[in-house]
Amino acid sequence: MGEQLGVDLHQCGRLLAGLGDQLLVLQQRQQLDLLVPAPLRGAEHVALAALLQVQPGQLETVHCGRHGGQPVAGLGAGRRVGHQQAQAGRVAPADPAAGVIRLLEIVKLSPALAARKPRHLSGGEKQRAAIARALASDPDVVVADEPVSALDVSVQAAIVNLLTEIQAARGATLVFISHDLAVVRYLADTVAVMYLGTVAELGPVERVFAPPYHPYTEALLAAVPKPDPRLRGQRLVLEGEVADPAHPPPGCHFHPRCPYAVERCRAETPALEEIAPGHAVSCHRARELTLRGVAG
Repeated sequence: MGEQLGVDLHQCGRLLAGLGDQLLVLQQRQQLDLLVPAPLRGAEHVALAALLQVQPGQLETVHCGRHGGQPVAGLGAGRRVGHQQAQAGRVAPADPAAGVIRLLEIVKLSPALAARKPRHLSGGEKQRAAIARALASDPDVVVADEPVSALDVSVQAAIVNLLTEIQAARGATLVFISHDLAVVRYLADTVAVMYLGTVAELGPVERVFAPPYHPYTEALLAAVPKPDPRLRGQRLVLEGEVADPAHPPPGCHFHPRCPYAVERCRAETPALEEIAPGHAVSCHRARELTLRGVAG
């Protein structure tokens, strides 16, 4: 417990099914404990709990920007922030007002905001309120889905630092889902790169980033903006169309766009295999390719 898993998702349907499968793998490897006393909301989260072989009330999910990257998606628009914090979970049942104040203070919000509705909050305040709501049941695992996607850079930095502080203080495992690999690299201990619902690469963040072993990870890293001109390399442009996640291509799901694909990639689905201690890749050619990572 107490680690931060960064997940980069591309065309995964946002159903979290592939993520659930991989979390179950981590659980079976005894790398992740998934006994979490907290409520789930929605059919997708019930399905995720089933994949993880836990009851729906045993996993907490942060809905930050689930719908179009809007922070308010994790909050009920018509109810006051304090009411939502108290209802979200078992906060100081003898004194719910004190429990709500404690939660707001943890995420660095004024207790006065408890009386406001989400529409009266700024984007950063909404995101902090959504995080507080997820922490109400004191979960061991928090799944944060695109928690900074709709925020400007300065507010993004504040939210990321807040998540880091909370994770360190509470010892919870944070599953951070994002398309922003720069944020994933800063925040995560372990990163899982997913494509069309399957894990392409999984391992310690610095090993995955320099160098990667999967061509899709290489393409993602090449697309990360680099402010230092000396670190800018040639951008990799992936050809072809993104496949339908509901009907993925046979073999490796990435092969229609992969510049290194061979006939085996088109015919045989690669297994997620360990290529180094703690570093797993689903690519038939992982051991023979030399791919570019990131510097600095």
